[in-house]
Amino acid sequence: ALVAEMFQYARHVDAEFGAPDVKHHYANNALGVIVGFAVVFRVNLAWSRYWEATAQTQFMFSKWCDAFMQVNTFITTSVEAHLANGARDKAAFLAAYRRNILHWMSMLSALAVDRLIRGDIGRQQHVKSWRERV
Repeated sequence: ALVAEMFQYARHVDAEFGAPDVKHHYANNALGVIVGFAVVFRVNLAWSRYWEATAQTQFMFSKWCDAFMQVNTFITTSVEAHLANGARDKAAFLAAYRRNILHWMSMLSALAVDRLIRGDIGRQQHVKSWRERV
């Protein structure tokens, strides 16, 4: 569309390099509208897919945070009950277990983000092409 507009402008200013003679600018406008519509449609589609992925990622982290908080609350309540009963060894074990759960959930989040950023490159390299499958 840009090249067509350049030719139209060159014809309009009587350029010497031999611009093609376009009788009417309707073709240029129609091509510009079609290309513009296609670009806007694809950008809109990509934009909506991006925000859907962002919303789903936020939902995933929210559910993981909810799960950790439930486990953490249960362990904290159990630690307080064991300390009240004088079972310090069980309370120490549960406190160490809570730290491990925190570490594992942090690693789960980090690995999920890494997987989202980098993708599944190894799996994509082992996929056979259409010709090899047929």
